[in-house]
Amino acid sequence: MKCFLGFLLAVGILVTLCDAACFHEAASPRKSTRGCIQDGKLYHYGATWIKNCYSCSCDKGGIGCCSIVATPTDYDEEKCESIFYEETCSYEVVEKADPSKLCEVHGLKCFLSFLLAFVLSTTLCDAQCYAETIDPKAKGCNDRDGAFHKFNTRWKTKDCFRCTCRKQTIECCSLFAIPTSYNEQKCKRIFHAKTCRYTVVEKANPSKTCCFRDGEMHDFGVYWYTKDCLRCFCTQEVVSCCNIALTPVGYDQENCKSVFDVESCSYQVRRKVNPLKSCEVKELGDLATSPFSEAYLL
Repeated sequence: MKCFLGFLLAVGILVTLCDAACFHEAASPRKSTRGCIQDGKLYHYGATWIKNCYSCSCDKGGIGCCSIVATPTDYDEEKCESIFYEETCSYEVVEKADPSKLCEVHGLKCFLSFLLAFVLSTTLCDAQCYAETIDPKAKGCNDRDGAFHKFNTRWKTKDCFRCTCRKQTIECCSLFAIPTSYNEQKCKRIFHAKTCRYTVVEKANPSKTCCFRDGEMHDFGVYWYTKDCLRCFCTQEVVSCCNIALTPVGYDQENCKSVFDVESCSYQVRRKVNPLKSCEVKELGDLATSPFSEAYLL
């Protein structure tokens, strides 16, 4: 909740400065909600994704999305023009006479306010993320160790951050999740630099993992199923969970669409024109989300 309030405050500031570059979809009032659903797809709490050049995240309060596009505003519009690249969600300002030459850009609409919102939400929710601006004329990114990286490439830093080189910024987020919801009277958290992760162990016996999830303590080495369609297992390091919903892939996507049903923990394939009629599904794909490990974020 702390993270979500921080995000809302950041969104409010960004909307003010940046012509509503962010939006928020409130969570369903139904008690059986198992996560966030967008365009018929289920995202579990804490999940992040990028779609249509918007960076979105799922929280118990709903879905929050912000545009990752920085629009160039201060350049010579008589001699130059901006070109948008959908695959990278970025603009290039080039000379009209010679598109191979870049023009100098003095301002980026939404970019500074995006950074402000980004910093504020990071401060309020301990998200362990940061962004650094780079020279608009640069051909890539130089990290803090002096290494060069091409645009749209990622790398891992020595201090457990995953960074991405964008055309205007270097964006970095921690590879670890800080445990926040566990029994602090009986358990404590320990950070392991080699594996870039926290473990939560019993204070009385640090060799024993605290399998604490959804307010319940679980036995070590035992599988259990959660109310949000996950199959979880407690290991010596973390609680590992997998989504048990299979994504349908072998159906007529032109006339049908898949929608996640929160009651049955499964996808329903219905006709677009008449949602009451189901479509034939010939094949089930991979799990809706890959197996993941969590650090007691819920």
